[in-house]
Amino acid sequence: MSTEVQPTTVLDVTRVLGRRPGAPFRAAVQATPAGATDASIGTIRQTAPAVEQAADATFRAPAWRRAAAGTWRVVKTAGVGTVTPVRRAWGYQQGGEFTQQIRLNELLITNENDPERKKVLLDEIAQLRAARAAATHDRHREKKTIAGLAGGVFVMTLLILAFVIGPVAPAAAAGAGLGGAYLAGRKEVQQRAKAAELAAAKNAAALEPGGPSKEEVEAAVTAAQEAGVYSPAMLPRGAKPYPISRATTEAEAADCILRALVKEGVPVGDISEVERKPWGWQCVVRVTEGTPGAIIKVTDNLETLFDTAHGSVRPQPMIERRACAKLRIIESDPFASAPPPEYLAPKSISIRDRRRIGSSIDGEELLATLAGVMGEVVAASGGGKTGILQALAEITTACRDAITIDLDPAGDGLEDLGPAARLQGRTHEQIEHVLLWLLILCKARARLRKTLGMGRKWAASAEHPSIVVFIDEYPKLSRLAKKLAWDLLLVGRKEAVPVVFASQGGTTAYLGENIAQMLAMKIVGPCKKVDTAAVFGDGSAAEGWLPHRLAPATDTDPRDAGHVYAQGIPGTQDAPVEYKIHEHAKGMLAKLADERRDAGLLDPDPDSLQAMADVDLPDYVLPEFDVEGNLKKEAPVDLLTWEQLLRLCEADPPAEAITPDTPARQAARKAIAVLDEKGVDRARTEPLAEALGLGPDTLRGLLRELGLEPVQLGAFDGRSNPRGYRLEDLERAI
Repeated sequence: MSTEVQPTTVLDVTRVLGRRPGAPFRAAVQATPAGATDASIGTIRQTAPAVEQAADATFRAPAWRRAAAGTWRVVKTAGVGTVTPVRRAWGYQQGGEFTQQIRLNELLITNENDPERKKVLLDEIAQLRAARAAATHDRHREKKTIAGLAGGVFVMTLLILAFVIGPVAPAAAAGAGLGGAYLAGRKEVQQRAKAAELAAAKNAAALEPGGPSKEEVEAAVTAAQEAGVYSPAMLPRGAKPYPISRATTEAEAADCILRALVKEGVPVGDISEVERKPWGWQCVVRVTEGTPGAIIKVTDNLETLFDTAHGSVRPQPMIERRACAKLRIIESDPFASAPPPEYLAPKSISIRDRRRIGSSIDGEELLATLAGVMGEVVAASGGGKTGILQALAEITTACRDAITIDLDPAGDGLEDLGPAARLQGRTHEQIEHVLLWLLILCKARARLRKTLGMGRKWAASAEHPSIVVFIDEYPKLSRLAKKLAWDLLLVGRKEAVPVVFASQGGTTAYLGENIAQMLAMKIVGPCKKVDTAAVFGDGSAAEGWLPHRLAPATDTDPRDAGHVYAQGIPGTQDAPVEYKIHEHAKGMLAKLADERRDAGLLDPDPDSLQAMADVDLPDYVLPEFDVEGNLKKEAPVDLLTWEQLLRLCEADPPAEAITPDTPARQAARKAIAVLDEKGVDRARTEPLAEALGLGPDTLRGLLRELGLEPVQLGAFDGRSNPRGYRLEDLERAI
C-alpha cells in the first residue's frame, strides 16, 4: 500500500492529539524524497517524480522570471527576518505561550465528554489566564520591552527623515537594515528546515517497529494526568512563583508548588498525591538527584514564596521511597481534629500494653509503652515538656504491674498527676536517697532473676512490679544524683526499672554527659538546632528531623507546645513524623490521680527488698576512714529501707510491713530496747555490744548494713567525746 504526499507537506497534529501536562505529544509527517508509503512498517515516503518535475519546471522558466523569483526570495527572506522577531517579541509581551495553551484546552473541551475532565481543563484555563495576566504585567516593564519601543521610534524617525531631507541617508540605513533582516531571515528559514527534519526523524523513530504508537503515548499521558502527576515540563517558560493562597484546586496547588521548587533550584522530578487538607496542602515531591534534603534546605525561602507563616512548610522524607518527601504547607492547626485522650481505669492495663499518647499530622495514633525502655524528653521552656511526661505517666499510673516514681529538683514534677506516683522527690536529699535505693534494687534483681526463673530479663507482674522513674529537669540534679542516675541508666532496663528524664536541652552543656544519643527512646519538642543534632545525630535535620522548626508557647499563644518528633518508641516506625501529644481537660489529671491513689498504690516485692541486703554499695557513697579506723568523711548518702524512703519523701506508709526482718534489723531493734530500758538516748559501742551479747566489730558490721556508723556522742559516760550510736539514728534505720 502506498500513498502520494505533496513535496512540502508537513502535518503538525499537536493540536489534534491534545497537549497534556508534563508530556506533550507531538507528531509531524515530513515529506522525504524516498518513494511510497510502506504500510507494513508505517513509514511515510514521498514519490520521487513529484520532486523531479518541480526541479525541471524551475530551470525551464525565462530569465526575467528567474530574476523575479530570486528577488522575491530575497524580499521574502528579509520579511521573515523582520516579522519573526516582531511576532516573537509581541507574543512574549502578551504571554503568547499561555494563550496557546488556553486555546488548546478550549479545543480539548469541545471534544471532551467526561465532566470531571472538563472541570480539570476549565481549572487549568483559569490558572493559565491568571498566570498570563501576571506575566504580561511583569513583561511590559522589562528592559527588552523598553528597548523595542525605542527601536520602533527610531524606525518612525527614519521614515519621517526620508520625506523631510530626502531619501539618500534613510535609504542607506534602510539598505543596511534590509541586509541585516535578510541575514536574520535566512537563519530563521534554516532553523525551520532543521526543525522540520528533526520532527520527521522523531516521527519516523516513533513509528519504527517496537516503538510506542500515537495511541500508546496518548494513553500514557492521560494515565499520568488522571494519576495526578505533575512535572516541571508543564510550566510555561519564565513561570514565576505566587502565594499558595491563590490555589483553589489540586492542579493550581501543584502549579504553585512546582514554580516555587524550581525557583529555588530543587531538582524536582514530579509531584503527586496533591491533596487539600483541612489545615492546608500536602503532596509528594520526588527529586531526580541527591536527597529530599534539598527541599529542607530551602524551607525558609519556600515560606516566603508561598507567603505563609514561619514554620508552615514542613517536609518529611519518606523512608519507603528514598527520592521522595511529603511536603506539607500548614495554613491552620493540623491537630485541631485530634481525638481526646482515652480513659484508663486504675490497674486496668499492663506496663507492656501500648496506649495512645498522641496523634501524627496524618491522623495516625502514637502508641507508647515504657516496658524495658530508657528514654529522654527534650523541649525548650514552653515546649510542653511537662505535658509529655504526664502523658507517659498517665499510662504507668494506670498499670496493675508498675510503680511510678516522680523526681524533680526544680519544679513540681508531674504536677496534678503527682499523687498517683508512689514516691515524689523534690529535694536533693530525697532524690539522692531514691536513686541509690533504685540502683541497689537493680543489682539485687540481677542476682535474683535466675532464682525466680525469669531468665535474662525481669518479668514484671503485680507480684513483682516494674518501677518507672520520671526525672524532670535532669540538668539541675546534684552531682551525686547525676552519677547515681547515670549508673541506673546502665543497669535499669533489664531489671524492669525504666527511666525517663527530661531536659530543656540535649547537648552536653545541659546533661553533663554525652548520653542523649545513648538512650533508645527520644521525644523532642520545640528546641534549638544543636539539640536536634545532639539527640538525633549529625545530619538528622537533612533527613527530616525538624523539632527546631517548632515554636514554643508563650503566655498568650500555645503555638507548637506539645508537638514532637519521636524515635525509638516500641512498635512505632522511626520516621521523621510530627506528632502532637494529647492534652487532658483542665482538672482531669487531678481527678485521675485521686482515683488511682484511692484504688491503692503498689509497693516493691519482698523478694527484691530482701535481696538488697546482700548488695555492696558503690564506693562513692561509702564513708571514708583513716588508717587508724577513725571516720574521715561521712557517707554522702545512706541506703534506706523502703519504709524509711517513704517517710523521707512524705509518702503514705505501706499497708503492711514489707521489709524483711534481717539480722541487722533484729540487732537494731534489740539495741533500741536496751537504750529504752536504761532511759538514755545514746550508748558507746562497746557497752552496747556487750549488752547485746555481741562483739563490737560484729555490731558495727550489722548496723553498717542499715547505713549506720558510730558517731561522736559528745560528753557522755565519763568521757569527753566517745563514739557510739544514737537512739534516733537506730529508730530511723528500721
